[in-house]
Amino acid sequence: MGLSRRGFLALAAGAVAGALASPIVWKTLDDVTIWTQNWPWIPRLKPGENTFLATTTKMCPSSAGTIVRIVGGRPVTIAGNPEHPLGSNGVTALAGAEVQMLYSPSRVKTPLKRMPDGNFQSISWDEAITLLAGHLKNASRTKDSLLCISGDQHGVTANELLSACAGACGSSRFFLMPGEIQPAARAARLMGADAQPGYDLEKSDYVLMIGANALETWGPVIRNRRAFAEGRPHGEPPATTWTYCSATQVSSAAAVNSWVPVAAGTEAVFALGLAHLLIKNGYAANAPDIAGFAALAAEFPPQRVSALTGAPEALLRKTAVELAASAQPIVLAGSQNNSGAPAATVMAAIALNMLLGVVNKEGGLTFLPWPATLLEHALPRARQLENDLCAELAAIAAGKSPTPNLALIYDANPVYALPDKHKLLKAYASIPFKACITPLMTETAMASDLVLPLPMGLERLDDVCNPYGCGKNVYSLCVPVLPAPLTDARPLDAILSATLAQAQIALPNFADQEAALTGTKPFTIRSLIAARAQKMHAKEQELLKGAAHTDETLAPVSLRFATDILQKAIKPLIQSAASETVRIAPMTRMALGTPDTAIPPFGVKLIRASELKGTELFALVNSNTAARLGLTPGCRVRLCADSGASLELGVNIYDGVMDNAIAVPNGYGHTAFDAFSRGKGRNLADLYSVAVQEGLGSEWKVAGLRLERA
Repeated sequence: MGLSRRGFLALAAGAVAGALASPIVWKTLDDVTIWTQNWPWIPRLKPGENTFLATTTKMCPSSAGTIVRIVGGRPVTIAGNPEHPLGSNGVTALAGAEVQMLYSPSRVKTPLKRMPDGNFQSISWDEAITLLAGHLKNASRTKDSLLCISGDQHGVTANELLSACAGACGSSRFFLMPGEIQPAARAARLMGADAQPGYDLEKSDYVLMIGANALETWGPVIRNRRAFAEGRPHGEPPATTWTYCSATQVSSAAAVNSWVPVAAGTEAVFALGLAHLLIKNGYAANAPDIAGFAALAAEFPPQRVSALTGAPEALLRKTAVELAASAQPIVLAGSQNNSGAPAATVMAAIALNMLLGVVNKEGGLTFLPWPATLLEHALPRARQLENDLCAELAAIAAGKSPTPNLALIYDANPVYALPDKHKLLKAYASIPFKACITPLMTETAMASDLVLPLPMGLERLDDVCNPYGCGKNVYSLCVPVLPAPLTDARPLDAILSATLAQAQIALPNFADQEAALTGTKPFTIRSLIAARAQKMHAKEQELLKGAAHTDETLAPVSLRFATDILQKAIKPLIQSAASETVRIAPMTRMALGTPDTAIPPFGVKLIRASELKGTELFALVNSNTAARLGLTPGCRVRLCADSGASLELGVNIYDGVMDNAIAVPNGYGHTAFDAFSRGKGRNLADLYSVAVQEGLGSEWKVAGLRLERA
């Protein structure tokens, strides 16, 4: 397998970051050695036997299969696992830092209780469980008085345990943090598919990414990169074509065949413009409402699409021709800030795949069956994804939904990551008692009443099931590489079972007889994994050795275009595109971590001088926009939204940003964690508000953006 020069340059940054995670490299690179002198928490190597353990990264959203090198019982470096369907010969910059983060000074080392003066005090686990059990018992007396929030987007077991715990307490208010999969699942359901959308990139010959930065932040990135590389054998003509549509020429745009500038928030309009051209050339689909969809698409001829999206008409036509000429094309949609594309954008992308005839076909859009629900009271995966956290908090703020008595947050950082801070966090803050289960001292932990230390991904048994973006079913385990956590941390099942028992609330049992035949205690991670392996006909012992179980069974679907819903969803996007003159273009990079991890120390070395100087954040505009607005390199601007939120930052000029867009780096502005993350730049999420459309869920947007000289 080889990479072209262009592909190599695009992926080199992630490979370098992964290599730097090895303490061996520190001995050979002077600059890195100097850095380590500032990190007293980095352990020194001890001699010992070299061993290797295969696992799956839990810290990185890529969910990649990895191999951990262990020296003398201590993990020292991480490499990619080419034998894993989500692995390769490399790792992302974030996965490569997973060993390093075991020793982070931001780790929660013991249970913490907030005292009357606002400070935290260390307490014992017995005291912590008693405190949480009292609030859980009180919440169970009133229906839906417990609110659970999980940051585990790709796991199945932890979310099943949490939602079963909530159900046992009489609450269905279990929510995942916003991400790409929720609007995708909602769009699929509205179009007639009760299944998870998937993307068979490995067998596609044309990949159209509409807002989805698939080589950097969208989906199982390492697997996406492997598909990209295998379509470009060294020394041979590329076998695949990749086109990226976004407002900014980020790393994905530099590597692919074509970059089409499309204003952020108008991606659905661009997709309908492509549909118009395909239908004019005879494309159709066996769906009951094809005539209605054709009529809707006819409203978006190239000239209008170009005016609304900023995409050159010639590139729109070129993309349509390339799609039509491909044998196995595929279209994927996503957001540039990992919050999830609007449902309208995903619906328009699904519609394109329907027109192209690639639904549940090799190299096309696949639909994966939902994983089985094993515990009584647990919410099925499809129902978990229907629950909309932003919409729920907005309803609480508006008095349309009752304020819960207890919030239980698992491995999530809503205080930092959520938009519309004035509205949503006001609702969140009104909850009388908040307990946070987390490995790191996040902004959410800092705002909680009780903080319980959770083992890191390399210290606990966990799982990954069908990460969004997979084209087939993939189930694998995160296997602990240490005999015990490095802090006084406990896994989720131990925390919940002890709390429920003390609150005198019955532990949920297996929901079906087949799972009960495992003969193990039901409310543990290990027993649930054993039951799931049995149900999948997977080999549990192989899973525990790092192997992945794959299954190419697809869910049968009968899709419709849902034209009436799409027409309703597209209307506000058109109004917004026609009225706004400057639009936000988020720039997200894996090296800058996630809301739950912040910036790993090695990520600091990958921060560009053009985006951060000291603690000041810089945005990018192109030379045309700068001239129109009277901006010069290094000047300061203020971004103001109708919500009253504003960001002040510097400006640099970069012509990889489309006209009338301002590209703002994402992942800065932390007020918690360590010195590598805290106090650097501003949090882009602060600028977003939330619009909730009935039946379509919530959408992040910046209404009425104004750019002023500061």
